[in-house]
Amino acid sequence: MARYNTARAALRHAINGTTPQKRLCADFETTVAGIPCGVVITSYVGARPFRQHTFAGAGPGDCDAPEDEDVEWRLVDSKGYPAGWLEEKMNDNDVTRITCECIDFKRGDGDEY
Repeated sequence: MARYNTARAALRHAINGTTPQKRLCADFETTVAGIPCGVVITSYVGARPFRQHTFAGAGPGDCDAPEDEDVEWRLVDSKGYPAGWLEEKMNDNDVTRITCECIDFKRGDGDEY
């Protein structure tokens, strides 16, 4: 039966010209509007401190400015499928909270989750 369902889904996608959704493994779990969901971190760049170059003749203008941490993420449902419908329910507080949770997760290397 499993082979039948897989073949049927492949045929349906071939006819419709679509690609099947892939399940994603959530890095950690949270809630949005009281609905449990997972968060997949797609990109993370750690913070960089102020750095002054040390070559001969380097001055204050020869510096790299500090950069903040940057994180990109997306929500998945409990089965691991992308949850765009849930992202639409988010408000600014949810975005800030989940971004902070992602940064904390990456700083801690995710061992506690």
